[in-house]
Amino acid sequence: MKFKTLAFLILIMSPFIMTTKGQFILAAPNTEKEYVILFDESHGQYFNRTLMKSALSAINDSLNVRFIFFNESKFNSTNLQGVDLVIIGNPGIYKNYNLSSEEVEVIQDYVEAGGSLFLLANPLSSDTNITGHVSSFNDILSARLSKLSSARFRTGLDKSSTVIMDDYHNKYNNESFLSIVNYNTSDNEFLEKNKIFEQTSKVENLTVYSTAISFDRPEKENAIGRTEITSYALEKDGSIVQDMINGFLVWLFAKEIGNARIVLSGSTIMFSDLIIYEDQKFIDEEQNKELWLNLINWLLHITPYEERNPIAMPFYALVLLALGFAAVVFVIALLLYSYKKQKKINIKIK
Repeated sequence: MKFKTLAFLILIMSPFIMTTKGQFILAAPNTEKEYVILFDESHGQYFNRTLMKSALSAINDSLNVRFIFFNESKFNSTNLQGVDLVIIGNPGIYKNYNLSSEEVEVIQDYVEAGGSLFLLANPLSSDTNITGHVSSFNDILSARLSKLSSARFRTGLDKSSTVIMDDYHNKYNNESFLSIVNYNTSDNEFLEKNKIFEQTSKVENLTVYSTAISFDRPEKENAIGRTEITSYALEKDGSIVQDMINGFLVWLFAKEIGNARIVLSGSTIMFSDLIIYEDQKFIDEEQNKELWLNLINWLLHITPYEERNPIAMPFYALVLLALGFAAVVFVIALLLYSYKKQKKINIKIK
């Protein structure tokens, strides 16, 4: 019985550490958990688990996750239960791949209940498999009087997505492959806020191939991915769109709504295994993979916090703690003495 008491006293003291400066910190608990990620493949996505293999493997290698590869006909309240994050890539080219109004309502309910949502569109392309088909995404965003956000994936009159281009900041002699560098330097205006770009990795250089994102009203965003002032969006009919007020275009948007988090990406392809040049994959360009993991971590609320200095305790608290510690030591010593004395008596009886 005395051993149990001794063990209990030691146990209750073990989480606490006193530093040499008289500061007090509490040992961090183990917060490891399994995250459930639903990856949608039910809406004709060309970028399925095969073309997104590196992106999904990167998540699996860094986090304790369980993937649900969703290939049922429709989202409903049952198949979204227990899911931490829903990832919906660019839907297929046919209209029957669009999300139904019932699915839009279910996703709205899911986000309002605190679920995280990652919508990945795509730019206008000569390849119809790549071209963004964003009407379903805009239906989600506009539902319930734009409760989630006023953000929209920019489209032309025919509702086709746009493609952001830059004649000066590009790669491989392709104006659509934007070269965005030095995100975290003080002499550029790429980001409104950069916390997402400094999560598990500090992201500074990216290769972006994306449609544009527009806003109907000012948004309280957590992060915006911007382009250079020289960029413009090209619509299917050849029309050119520039933001003359802000001087940049947006290709990434992240927002927190209560306990829910949403990310809109104008590109699925930049995180895919599709080849961009020679044998180079899009996801392996610059720090595209690092950004992908930062976004996933943020959506799952795995947000690294800055190390905080231990909270300094007032002098009277230190005195009380010292007295309490001395009392515990005294009790432990007394228990040890009583145990040894009892042991001697038992030996004499034998």
